Amino acid sequence: MSWMSPFAIIIVIDIYIGVLLFFAAVKVQCPLPHLPSALFMVPALFLVLVMSFAELYAANGTIQRMKLDNRIEKIGPQSDRWDATYFSLVTITTLGYGDFVPQETSGRKIVIGELLSGVLLLLFAIPVVGSRLASFDEPEAKTVLKIEKLADTSWTVQKDGVSSTPYPVSKSLTVTVERIIEIKHTE
Repeated sequence: MSWMSPFAIIIVIDIYIGVLLFFAAVKVQCPLPHLPSALFMVPALFLVLVMSFAELYAANGTIQRMKLDNRIEKIGPQSDRWDATYFSLVTITTLGYGDFVPQETSGRKIVIGELLSGVLLLLFAIPVVGSRLASFDEPEAKTVLKIEKLADTSWTVQKDGVSSTPYPVSKSLTVTVERIIEIKHTE
């Protein structure tokens, strides 16, 4: 027996993914996984979910195999773990070949739980990994401010070469810069 039950592992993963999705939905700055960790974390979470649900299926014993001649063979706690893992993988990916079926309500409840966990993971995984992969080789965005002092001692500010905003002498000009990339002095 493992140090943590499969049910507890599934709940922890679902809560973690749900919190990340909530933060992303309300656009709160939270520590979303960066590219290297996201590319490792999403498949790892997927694998842990598959294996945890496989453990639940094997312990439940209500998932049955359909033979070609319509005989039913029960998968119990002492049966092949590969069959339970296979059924879990086919269920979470929503393939549903039909060669294994839950015969009782308790097995169907586990299937529903796995489908919900799989959808939650996919709602998280596709946007996070997709955005991380899209920005993999993308250079950092740069904002260019051009501040120019005019002959009448007023100022003009141009952001990214788009619009020039005049500031009269009587106004003070404050520019806050998070990071300086380069400074060019022109006269």
